Parts: sequence; structure tokens; C-alpha cells
Amino acid sequence: MTSSYLAIDLLPAFSVDDISFESAALVPTVPPKQPQPKEHYDLISFLSIAQSTRTDFLPITWHSALQSLGEGGEAEVNQSLVDLQTNFAFKRIKDKDAPEKGFRALISALLILQNAQIRRHPNVAKLMGVCWEVDQQSGNIWPVLVSEKAPLGDLRQFLDSEQGILLSVEDRIQLCVGVMSGIQALHASDIIHGDIKPENILVFSDSDGQPVAQVADFGYSCLGATKADLVILPDPGIWAAPEWHDRPMSLAHAIKADIYSLGLVFVFILFCGSTVGTANNDVDDPDGQLLEILQIGTSDSTRARIWPWKKEERILPAVEAAVSRLLSLDQAKRALLQDFFAGVLAFKTDARRLESRKLLSLTSQCDTQVSPTQVEFDVHLDPILSGKLSRSFKMSRSMLQLAFSERSIRCQIVENFERAATNNTCELCATDCAPAAAFQLAFCYATGFGIGRDEKTASEWLQHSLRSEVDLAQEIEMAKQDLSEGFWQEGRFKELWGIGHIRTMSFAQAYRQRGILEEALNSHAREVGDVGATFGDAHPVSLALKSTLSSILREEQRWREAEKIERHILECRVLHFEKDNPETLTSMKNMVSIYRGLGRLEDAKIMSQTLIAAMAQTLGTEHYDVLAAKGNLASTLLDLGHWKEAEQLYLEIIEKEKEASGEQHVDAIITLANLAMTYRKQGRLQAAEEAATTAATLFEKLFDEMHPYTLTAKNNLALIYKEQGKLAEAQTLGLRVSNMRKSLLGPRHPQSLLSLSLLASIDHTLGRFADAEKAYAELLATQTDDLGETNPETINTMSALAADISAQGRFDEAEALESRVVELSKSSLGEMHPDTLERVANLASTFKDQKRWAEAEALEVATLASLREVLGNNHPTTLIVMGNLALTLREFGKLRDAEQLAREALDGMIRVRGETHPSTQIRMIALAGILESQGKSHEADELRNKIVAIKKAGGGAVSVSIIGTGQRLEY
Repeated sequence: MTSSYLAIDLLPAFSVDDISFESAALVPTVPPKQPQPKEHYDLISFLSIAQSTRTDFLPITWHSALQSLGEGGEAEVNQSLVDLQTNFAFKRIKDKDAPEKGFRALISALLILQNAQIRRHPNVAKLMGVCWEVDQQSGNIWPVLVSEKAPLGDLRQFLDSEQGILLSVEDRIQLCVGVMSGIQALHASDIIHGDIKPENILVFSDSDGQPVAQVADFGYSCLGATKADLVILPDPGIWAAPEWHDRPMSLAHAIKADIYSLGLVFVFILFCGSTVGTANNDVDDPDGQLLEILQIGTSDSTRARIWPWKKEERILPAVEAAVSRLLSLDQAKRALLQDFFAGVLAFKTDARRLESRKLLSLTSQCDTQVSPTQVEFDVHLDPILSGKLSRSFKMSRSMLQLAFSERSIRCQIVENFERAATNNTCELCATDCAPAAAFQLAFCYATGFGIGRDEKTASEWLQHSLRSEVDLAQEIEMAKQDLSEGFWQEGRFKELWGIGHIRTMSFAQAYRQRGILEEALNSHAREVGDVGATFGDAHPVSLALKSTLSSILREEQRWREAEKIERHILECRVLHFEKDNPETLTSMKNMVSIYRGLGRLEDAKIMSQTLIAAMAQTLGTEHYDVLAAKGNLASTLLDLGHWKEAEQLYLEIIEKEKEASGEQHVDAIITLANLAMTYRKQGRLQAAEEAATTAATLFEKLFDEMHPYTLTAKNNLALIYKEQGKLAEAQTLGLRVSNMRKSLLGPRHPQSLLSLSLLASIDHTLGRFADAEKAYAELLATQTDDLGETNPETINTMSALAADISAQGRFDEAEALESRVVELSKSSLGEMHPDTLERVANLASTFKDQKRWAEAEALEVATLASLREVLGNNHPTTLIVMGNLALTLREFGKLRDAEQLAREALDGMIRVRGETHPSTQIRMIALAGILESQGKSHEADELRNKIVAIKKAGGGAVSVSIIGTGQRLEY
């Protein structure tokens, strides 16, 4: 499988006097004239460099559960589906026990990628910003560099792909030109790459679909060297120059070593993975042996094989032999290419040269393209690189970006300030860093950002900073007014953020895994209050913090608390922004989920329709966000009982999502899972099972078995199994999901409670009424406290509890509870909602248990008429109520009418659910009893014998206790 990633190997840095960070490969040629304070590479120094280079702090948290794609000396590189259209690549510190080495390496890469000239070059990888890794055990945070994932992979992966294999010789030469241009840009800025190899070249597509190479991985790179400096190069494996050693060498010789590695990469591009007659696969020939080594890559074996070739100067002749076989080039061009390789792969460094015009002349753009050697590059260092390592990070300048991140990130920045402010063992910290850190602590305590607001402590740190109250007041006022550095820099991330495609981390899940959810919620709430008191409730930083708090409450389904916060956010954004502003639309989407959670379905429907109209006006009807909003509307319609409308909308969305992203895209799978539940509501259980099975399988493949989406899909599948009468499968799967949810989310989480409800309903179906009653009673108490009595899930549980009480003969108690259920359902859903009609039917069954036949008949007749109108004659719910009414008519001696209804109910149930389903068997037993009452014993016996045969065949079991007066409806 081809994956796109940055193969980054980071090494520690070594110090040099005259630049602000110490290069990974630079050592001074002479000792300093006087002792210098030792630089510290830590979170504060990293943040200072990031802030000084205007690097964004992104609201993304790298999670250890994501797929690890590769690892290097000091870093692991991972990719994750952060948003719905773009994968990002992450470079993170690998060895947490040696943090200074990791910080040095990240600073090295950061400074190079944010160099003004390098950042604009089309053949150098682009940095999108810095995100965070939070250690799930300790809570410590580590910065992570974020780049856009190369959709075509690294160079090795791309050339192994179908598109890469089919590249022409000219296309391959054009790819070489791109790599050369990127490396020359580095060299022109006195940057030594130091680790040039195929894994460190990423491949993107241009607007015409042509591959574009970008040089990546600067953890080993040397920035800021002069002719007087000596450079220590890392070991690039088989790509190393013949003169490579682990001792210092001059800058000029380091550049020559880079060029040799570049030459071998050119050989790899031209000849490896090709089907155009360029490669010689005969390992008995020198060029065939060389290409085999390059194709394999670095290993102990290939190192041992290639090193004698380099020392014996056999590389160049093998390459020249390979070039001679490029028959798609004329003889003159082959000679020119051989001459080019003679320069880059020269054994002696003084003869080694990178003659870019020779390579350019082999491309179709040779008449118009400017040689990279003629491009004007600004070779002076950015201002941040002069003087000692900066430790000037100011919290006030990055408040808005940090407000979108996990609170522990802000807290740990404060902790690092405290260490710097109290470090008396370091000359540099004591004389320079400590006062600056103390002033930042005063700011944080005064505003409540990252730490509890405390004016006394703020005053104490202000004294340590040697600054005045006026200085602090000005810093706070500046933070209130100047948010120019708080918004994202121009680029891909800002584009995705602006259209709502960035999905930030699951804060609640992260806190829950660390066992600090309630503590974190309280801390977030306090921070919202503190910052609001300083900056005002409508300030952008306050709203960002409230958005995070709202997201946690929504994840925990604490809807009433979330509604209060999100409503304020929406009102502020409507007041300050246009209605179609992305931030306003996000708040509207959040309100839809809150209304649904509160059971206010009409409000959710109206808000969804308003949202869709606003989004479609600016984005178009087929935009991803519009489809997502339509999906939420479909779910609301499903809950409202408008099942056919919901189905049609889901099918429309699925087709659009497949066209845009493919059927295995996460959104298409979500819609498919919801469609399965629509089929279930319609009684189309076979279609529901197929859709739910597909969704669960795809979720597990895309994520894992423990992912919330996977668990939801499997819980729904277990529910469908139950309704199909596959009780053993339903119980096995339901129990597995329940255990995983309790382990992952805790026993009181709403998702865990849904699993408990399913298991209780299976107990009820199996006739274990006491066990089911106990489970439902506990569940009802929890849901009433957390969700309120009028929430749909609470009403469902109340109805199920009434059924278990009735099944145990406590009819009066059951009637009181069912009457309350009907009252709540009519109030929240309406009298004609299918759920309301089902609950009225259950109340009628209780009336029959109480021998109140006339009242029961009146309710069943009215309910059946309504169900025929709302659901149709062949829906399982209609058929069950039809069968129940038949039994009522039998009690009144209306045997002919009873038989007619019972036959219609049985025939319909056989069509809908099959002969082996428990509901079908109940209909058989009911009809047999009615036939017996009319003296039709032979036909009645045939039905009973059929049921016995089905039981023997393992087709299901019937609980006879629910046959007498009718079948209750479950949820």
C-alpha cells in the first residue's frame, strides 16, 4: 500500500557562537574568545522562534492512536485524516527522554522552512504550522510540525506507483529539474541539506496533474554556516558521497557531498521503476547491479555492496552505461546527460559540479526556463537568526490561536514560564530570560489565560519582571485590541479553516482517557469566566474558549449546559458577522446538534433548513458542508417520523458524497449508517442489516474497532439483529459493544447507556423481565438526571420499563407509567408521530391486561387507522397493532372480524419479516387461537405444528406470556 509521508530523521544540534539556533551539523572552527552562556532548547525557545517567524499554532492535536508512518533519529512522522479532504503529515519528537535534542532538531527544521526565500520556493516542502502532541499518561505537551501530505507519496513510493512507472524519460528529467531547483535554493541560502535521498523528496500534483517534486526533511540540515565553519554531515546510507566521514568538513566540501547524493537520486529517478526501456535488469552488468542497490535502498547489505563501487570509481561508468540505453533520447542528448552525470558524480570533489543548464537543455522548457543558478536568492539570514537564541515568546501575541487548542497546552506554557523565571542555575536565564518570563506570568495571572486569575500573584511576578503596572496594563490592552497575529497565515490551512473543513481534536475523549474529564471541564469553565472578566464575553478569545467548552459539553451530551453557551456564541457572531460567515455557520451547526440532543426536533429542523439555505447561497448545493448539513436534517426528519423524506435525502447525499470522495469516505459511511436506521424504522430489516453491516465494516477498516463511529454502527447492527429475531447474535454483539463503550467512555456516558438499553431489551424479548426491569430502572434514573424527562431517549426507556412491569403482572403500576409516556410523547413529538402511536398501542395492551376491553378496543381501532395512514398497511408496527386488535375482537365474540384481521396481520408479517421471526410466530399462535374458537381445529393444529417445526429447526422461540392479549411494541 502506498502512503504519503515525510521520512524525517532528526539529529541533535551542536552549538555555534554567531547564530540564534545551533545547526544540526555545524561546529565552530576556533574556540570562542570568552565563555558564552549555554543556550537552552526547550518549549519556550521553540515557541519564541515559531512566533518570531509567524508560524501558526494550529488547533490540531496529534494522537498516539494515529498510524505511524515512519521514524528517524529524533522524530517519528505520522499522517492523519485531520479534515475531510486533506491529509496532513506530522513531524514529532521521538525521544521524549532527550527533549533538548528534539527541540534543537525542530527549531532547525522550523527556521529553514520559514526562511523568507525558502518558504516561497515551489520545490521545497511547505510548513503549515505547529500543532501539539499531548502525552496521554503525563499530560506533557510536545510541539509537532505540520506539513501538507504529499498526495503522490515520496519519490520512492511515487516511482513504484502506476503513474510513476509510466513516466517518460523527459518526464523523469523534468522531475530531476525540480529536485535540483529545490536543492540549489537551499545552497544559495547557505543551507546544507545533509540527507538527500528518495524518501526525503515528496511528490505533489500541479494544476495539470503533472508531478512536482518538493525537497523535505531539514532536521539534519545546516543553516547559517560560513566559509570558516566546519560541518558534520549525517550518514545518508547508500546515498553518501565517497568522501563521507563523521568528522568536520568545510562548507564547500559539504555542498559537494550534497551534490553527489543528488546525483545518485537523479539516477534513481531516471532508471528505477521504469517500463520505458531505460533500466537494465541484468544484475550481471554493472549498471544493473547499481540500479538494484538503489531500488532496494539503504540496508547493511546494500551499504557493503555499494561502498567498494564508490572507492573504486565504478559508479560513474555504470551510470554512463545506463544512459547509453536511453534510446528515446537522441545521441547528442545522451552525450549531454552523460556529461552532466560526469559532473555530479565526479569522484574528486574539486571536479564535482552541478551544471543545471545541461539538465535543463534536455527538457521541453529549455528555451524558456531560467536556470536555478541564475535565480536571485536572498542569501542573508532572517533577522531572527542574528544574536543568541530568542526566548521572547509573548502569550499576548498568540492568544487567539492558542485559545482553540487544548487547555493543557496553555497550562504547560505557563509552567515553562515559571521554570524559566525561577532558574537561578543558568547565567542566561538569570540575567535575561527570568525577567521576561516573569512578565509573561504576570500577564497570564492577570488575565486568567492558562492559569487561574489571581491579581495578587500577578503583582508578585510583575515585581520579579522589573516592569511596571503601566507596562502590564498596556500589554493587556494591546492583547484586547491587536489580534492581527491571532488569525491564520495565508495558505492551505486558513483556506480549510475558513470553509469549516478542519476538525479539531475530541477534547472530551482525550480528557476522559487521562482520567481528568471533570477536572478539565471545571478548568475550562473557570478560564472562560476569567478571560471573559478581563476581555469581555464577546471578545474573540472569549468566544474561542467558549467554543471549546461547548464542544466538550456536546461530546458528553450535556445539552442544556451546552445550549446556554452556544446560544451566546451564536448571538455574538450574528451581531458581529454576516449570517453566512463561517464562524456563524459553525455555531448554527452546533445548535442543530444541541436541539436534537434536547429532543427539540422542530427547532432542529428549522435551524437546519436555515443553515442549509445560508450555506447553499455561498457554497452551492453540492458543497461538502451543505451535504453534511442535509445529513443532519435527514436525521432530524427520521426522529420526527418522516421516514420516507429522510430516506430520500440520505440516498441523495450518499450519491453526491460518492461522486466527490468515494464510497469509502468517512462521510459517505456515516450517511450509509444513518440510512440503515431509516430502513429499520420502515421495517425493512434485511436492507437495514446489509447497510449497517457495510457501515460497521468500513468504519473498522478506516479507524479501528474501538472508534466511536465503529461502536455506534455495531450497536445499531445488534439492534437490527434483535428485531430480526437473531437474539443470540444480537446479545453477543451488543455485549461486546457495551463493554468497549464502558471501558472507553465510562458507564454513565450516553453511548454506554444506549448499549445498556439494547441489552435490557434483549432480556425482555427472552422473557427475563426482572433483569430487564432492573436495568431499565437504573437507566431511567440516569437519563432523567442527565437528559431530562422529556428527552426522546428518556421516554423510550420509560416505555420499555412499563412493558417489563406489565409483563410481571403489575398492571396498575404499568398503566400509570404508560399514561405518562403517552402524555410526554404527544407533547414532544405530536399525536400522529409513529413513536406516539406505538406508545398508545402499548397502553391499550395494558388496558386489556386490566380487563378494560372496551377502552382497549377504542384505542386500538383509532391507533390502527392512524398507523395505516402514517406507516402503511405493511409496516411491522401496523401489523402488530392489527394482530392485537384481532385478539380484542375475539374477546367480544367478533370472531369473523377477528379472523380476517389476524390473517391480514400474519400474511403481512410473513412478507415483511419471514416465517421464523418471533413476531410472525406470535401472529400464528394468535390466529390459531381464533380459529380454535370457531371450531376450525384442523387448521389451528396445522399452524401449531408449523410453529413446532420452526422451533426444532432453530428458527426462534416465542414467549407465550405475551400472546394472550397482544404483542407489545419495543424501541
